[in-house]
Amino acid sequence: MHLLRWIFWGIVSLKAVAVNTTSLPSLSVAADYYFSKNDYSQALSLWEEVYKSQPSSVQAMLKVSELELLLKGHEPSQKTVLDFLNHRRQFISTYDWKNIQSQLELTQSRFVKDESQSLYFQAVSKINLGDFSQALALLNQANILEKGNLLILEAKANCEKRLGFFNKFYETLKTANEIAVVKTRWTESLLEARYHFKDYGEIVQWFEKRSEQGLTPRQRLTSALALIEKGDEKEGRALLLQIKEKQLAEVIRPMLWYGLGRVLMKEPYSAGMVIKHLERFVASASKLEAFQPQNWDPYRLKEKVAEAQLFLADLKQSP
Repeated sequence: MHLLRWIFWGIVSLKAVAVNTTSLPSLSVAADYYFSKNDYSQALSLWEEVYKSQPSSVQAMLKVSELELLLKGHEPSQKTVLDFLNHRRQFISTYDWKNIQSQLELTQSRFVKDESQSLYFQAVSKINLGDFSQALALLNQANILEKGNLLILEAKANCEKRLGFFNKFYETLKTANEIAVVKTRWTESLLEARYHFKDYGEIVQWFEKRSEQGLTPRQRLTSALALIEKGDEKEGRALLLQIKEKQLAEVIRPMLWYGLGRVLMKEPYSAGMVIKHLERFVASASKLEAFQPQNWDPYRLKEKVAEAQLFLADLKQSP
C-alpha cells in the first residue's frame, strides 16, 4: 500500500515538474543557466520561446538581442530591438526605456570578432598619428567583418570627413542613423549633412514626424532652415525664435542670424532688422574655420555669405 502511494505521488510530482519546466519563469531560469555555462545557442532558443509567449516583455527582448549579438552579429541583434521599438515604443515606461538605451549603447559599441577589434585599434593608432587614409582602409575592413558596430562607423565617418570624402561621409551617417536611435548626435549630424546636400525635403519629412518639444537646438535649427528653403517661412521662423544663441555651438550660431534675416525679408517694414541680422551673420561666419573650403561645411557658409552680401547690397540701395 505504501509502495502504491509512493508511486502515485511520484507520478504526480513528475507531472508537476514537467508542467513547471515549460512555464515561462522556469524557461527563463533554464535559459540563464545555459548562459552561465556558455551554451549560448540553447539559452537563445529558450529566451526566444519566452519572448514569443511574451512579446511585450522588455527583459525577454533584451536577452534575445544580447544572445543574437554573440551568435549572429550586430545586425540581427539590433533588428530585434528596433522592431520592438517600432511596434511598442509608445507603451514603454521610462524605466524600461532607460534599460533599452543602456543595452543598445553597450551592444552597438561591442566587438564580437577579434579581427575587427584588432583592425579598429590599429585604425585608432593611425588616426592619432594623423594618417586618416590608412586608418580609413583599416576601418573599411573592420566594417565588412562587423557591420553595425557604432565605434567603427563613428571612426569611419570622421576619417571620411577629414579626408574630404563628403559623399561617403554622408552615406556612413545614414547607415549609423538607422541603428543609433538613442543617440541624438547622429541625427543632428545627418540632418546637417542633408542640408549640405540640399535634401531639404527629407529634413522636413523627418521634422513632421517628430514632436517639437523633443528637438535639440541643432535639430531645431536645421529643420527651421530646411523649412525656409522649402518656402515655409512661417513655420521656420517659429522654430528659430525658440532657439537661444547660447544653446548653439559657435560654429553653427551664425546660421540662426542668417535664418532670421531670411524670414524677415518678406515682412513689411523690416529692412532694418534684416540688415542687422545679415550683417551679424556675415561678420561672424567669415571668421570661422569652417568658412575655409577644404573643411566640412554643413551649412555651406561660403555660399550663404555671398548670398547675404547680395541681399545687403540690394537692401542698402533701396530707398
